[in-house]
Amino acid sequence: MASIIKLYGDFFSPFTIICLFTLHEKGLSFEYVDVKLFSHETKRDLMNAKHPFGKVPILEDIDADGNMTKICGSRTHSRAISRWLAVKYASEGTALLPNFEDYKAVAQFEEAACFESSYLAASSITYLKQKVVHPKIGVPVYPEAIEESLRQVKGNLQVFDRILSARQYLTGNNFSLIDVWSAIFIYCLLETDPEFLQDLSSLASWWKGVSSRPAWQRTTAQIASRWEAMK
Repeated sequence: MASIIKLYGDFFSPFTIICLFTLHEKGLSFEYVDVKLFSHETKRDLMNAKHPFGKVPILEDIDADGNMTKICGSRTHSRAISRWLAVKYASEGTALLPNFEDYKAVAQFEEAACFESSYLAASSITYLKQKVVHPKIGVPVYPEAIEESLRQVKGNLQVFDRILSARQYLTGNNFSLIDVWSAIFIYCLLETDPEFLQDLSSLASWWKGVSSRPAWQRTTAQIASRWEAMK
C-alpha cells in the first residue's frame, strides 16, 4: 500500500501553497483538507486536535505499515514539510535538494535558503499583511508603514535580481526547494501590482520559467477561486 498523505491548510496561506507546490513537483497523490483561516476554524476542535497552536499547514503522512508522521506548520515549518517530502520521496518527481555529497552545492543551497527566509519572505510578508490582509480583517492601515515595507521589498528584490543575473535558479542551474519557497511571494506581490518586476529583468526571467512549470500551473489552478474570493 502506498503512503496516504493529507495536507490541512487554507489556500490564502502562502505556507499552505508552499506545501501544495512541493507536492505537485513531486507528483504525489494527496488529500487536501480545507481549513478557512478567517472563519476561526483553526482554533476549533479539528485543528486544536492537530496542532497545539491551531496553525496551518499540517501534513500527515501514513506509510504502508500504518505509521503516521505529522508535521505541524507555520511560517518556518512549511519549509520543514517540503523538506520532508523532498527527502522521503527523493526518487519521485522533481529532485528538489542538492546532492548531499557535493558540499559546495549544499552550502549554496543553505545560503539561498537563508536569503529567501530572511529577506524575500520576511519583507514580503510584512508588506502583504499591511497592504492586503489588514484591510480585510479591519486592522488599521498606516500608509507610511506600507510605503516603508514596500521600500524594503523592492530593495530586496533588486538583490535577488542581481543574484539571478548569474544563474538560472536561486541555487544555481537546477530548480530546487528554494525556488518552490520563493514562488508564492512573487506571485502575491504581482497580485498587488502586475508591474512589480518591471526593470528586474533577471528576476522576471526566473519568474517566467517558474510560473510556466506544470506543477505551478496545477497549484494556481487550485488556489484561483480562493484568491478571487478575497479580492
